[in-house]
Amino acid sequence: MWIGGVSVLPLTATDKPAGSRRNDDALVFRVDYGAVSFLLTSDIGAEVESRLIRAQAPLAATVLKVAHHGARTSSTPPFWTRSARTGRHLGRAPKSVRSPFSDTLARLAATGARIYRTDRDGAVIFETDGFALTVTRWATREVEHFCLNPDGGC
Repeated sequence: MWIGGVSVLPLTATDKPAGSRRNDDALVFRVDYGAVSFLLTSDIGAEVESRLIRAQAPLAATVLKVAHHGARTSSTPPFWTRSARTGRHLGRAPKSVRSPFSDTLARLAATGARIYRTDRDGAVIFETDGFALTVTRWATREVEHFCLNPDGGC
């Protein structure tokens, strides 16, 4: 679905087994605007991540909202590998109402990705014009700017 110049693509894995957990019914969206993409994974777990990989869903994204508050039941290494945009481990956001698990944070940090956490950073605001990405950490008012324009001008 296109909304203005923004593509919003719901991602589903069609091979859902009977008796799946409720979180496995969570919605997953990929949002693209220009050179910037977001993968919003809701509360899915490792099983849904595996099904999305098997379905060859378009997972590579600039920003990943880590599933299920950074729980150890999600954010598996194969999912991270598929969701990392080639050459760009720019921003990943464990959006948490409680602290993410330390082993999940260690896995994320090992990829070299920037990690933003609502339990530490307050609201994390991502703004883009399709070529530049601005990330604001509300609690500290720290702002980072990234140029994603393939032509180099932002």
